[in-house]
Amino acid sequence: MIEKTIKGIKYSLNEETLTAEIMYKKGYKGDFIIPETVELNKVSYLVTSIGLEAFFECSSLTSIVIPNSVKSIGKGAFGGCTSLTSVVIPDSVESIGGDAFAYCSALTSVVIGASVTSIGQRAFAGCESLTSVSIPNSVTSIGADAFGYSALTSIVIPDGVTSIERRTFVGCESLTSVTIPNSVTSIGEEAFKYCALTSIVIPDGVTTIGNGAFKGCESLTSVTIPNSVTSIEAGALSDCQSLTSINVDTNNPIYSSIDGVLFNKEQTTLIAYPSKKSDTYAIPNSVTRIENKAFSDCESLISVTIPNSVTSIGEEAFYGCESLTSVTIPNGVTNIGDYAFQFCESLSSVNIPDSVTSIGDCAFSRCKSLVDIKYNGTIEQWKKIKVDACENESLTTNVIHCTDGDVSM
Repeated sequence: MIEKTIKGIKYSLNEETLTAEIMYKKGYKGDFIIPETVELNKVSYLVTSIGLEAFFECSSLTSIVIPNSVKSIGKGAFGGCTSLTSVVIPDSVESIGGDAFAYCSALTSVVIGASVTSIGQRAFAGCESLTSVSIPNSVTSIGADAFGYSALTSIVIPDGVTSIERRTFVGCESLTSVTIPNSVTSIGEEAFKYCALTSIVIPDGVTTIGNGAFKGCESLTSVTIPNSVTSIEAGALSDCQSLTSINVDTNNPIYSSIDGVLFNKEQTTLIAYPSKKSDTYAIPNSVTRIENKAFSDCESLISVTIPNSVTSIGEEAFYGCESLTSVTIPNGVTNIGDYAFQFCESLSSVNIPDSVTSIGDCAFSRCKSLVDIKYNGTIEQWKKIKVDACENESLTTNVIHCTDGDVSM
């Protein structure tokens, strides 16, 4: 391999294959044309690759012409090129590396050639002006965070893609429409977190919906879960402040819904309550567990009735229910999960049964209105409860009213 700067461009020249890769060099600027071939000592080399961080943080680079000879665009190749406004990726290119155009803040449009099969992690992340991109049908892989925090308004995912990776479109606050093909089998963690989606069609074929996949999609009003889905991770639909119903195909073997609320098939576990469904809710008597994040960020929920059948309240189960004013935890519950009632800022009273043996980290943290804590057991029993001290200030600084007197921790 020979490293050589020719006409201001630094190359790595392969004498065996007679190919050239553009290497990192400071100072590329203005309107830049990459040549299709380069000559050294009367030997011609075909430019086939834009290498690792070749144009990285060339903030004065305003445009780039990529020739049809280029087959790959390397990791970070144009990352941080903050003056680059548009790019046409030719049909010769087969792969776009991770961070290839990350944080190109002025980039408004991208044309991706018809031979590209993979778009790397964070390839277009942080492109805050990028409003549109057409992904060709040749693409089979789109990496995590690929378009995170861009300005995309709509996206059509091509038929060859089988997985929407974690955080692929996270923070796309203008993204109102997405078309997911039948080829997709999984929607990853936080894939569409904080998007502006108003509706979503999850195709029959999807089996997994990851943690926080649609978290914070504040315009999303309803979701239908097809019969193919066998795994919905905690918080997949939390903090969707316009969501009024989650409906499940009746043929789904794992999940069910009652009046728009998501349960397991046997309806013994309440999995997700839509944030805008109602400000009062009575949990069915069949339920034994309130799943992690089941009511997380239900900001309008004022009152919830928990039946005596419930024995377990999961982590973050009522996290951020800022309008919830009181809660009675039924006798039979043994554990109150970490962060279960954190940021329930209107919660003024809570009744804890003597069946409880542990209260998790931050379970009642930031409950600034909580002053009335009743424990249905003796002072001696209360002292035996494992209360994780991590920011459980509402319990550790208040008086606990036990059946035989009051106690402070």
